[in-house]
Amino acid sequence: VTATDLEFYLVDPTSQRPVGPVSPITGRRLDSDAALSIDEVDDFEAFIHDIYEACRMQDIPVDTAIAENGVGQFEINLNHVPDALRAADDAVLFKRTVKGIARKHGFAACFMAKPYGERAGNGFHVHFSVLDKDGRNIFDDGSDQGSDTMRHAVGGLLAAMAQSTLVFAPHFNSYRRLRPRSYAPTAVAWG
Repeated sequence: VTATDLEFYLVDPTSQRPVGPVSPITGRRLDSDAALSIDEVDDFEAFIHDIYEACRMQDIPVDTAIAENGVGQFEINLNHVPDALRAADDAVLFKRTVKGIARKHGFAACFMAKPYGERAGNGFHVHFSVLDKDGRNIFDDGSDQGSDTMRHAVGGLLAAMAQSTLVFAPHFNSYRRLRPRSYAPTAVAWG
């Protein structure tokens, strides 16, 4: 089973440089980080509601929306689906949906890895589990460490990480995000 979550910035499309959006509720431009801010989510309730409605109509399994670390940055999670290809398709459709809904509300949505040099970058996270024929997660043996199978899978991912960077960071802009103290993976590690 596979799920994704995508981070994006809402920006003011009328500005000559990337700046945070104007809150539809307060009428003030966002200008400070608001990680996990309920107020910021509330300010953009109509925008987020329209995303949920559009996703529902397209059968995109949208789940939770939160304000992220950056000014006007949000993260929306998609629920797990049993097919990895479906999860990938959902993620692509979701991005297109968010961009369209943002335009409808007078914003632009930016999924670029590092749109602001001095602010948090955007992530695209993939969560997966492997189920056996009885539907049990083979990575979960009930312990805090996870099953031997999970630890071997993680070991394989770590061993291939350096060679996989081009797949996980396919654009020049992606590498702007990979810096120390940037909430981005800069070392091969787990835990």
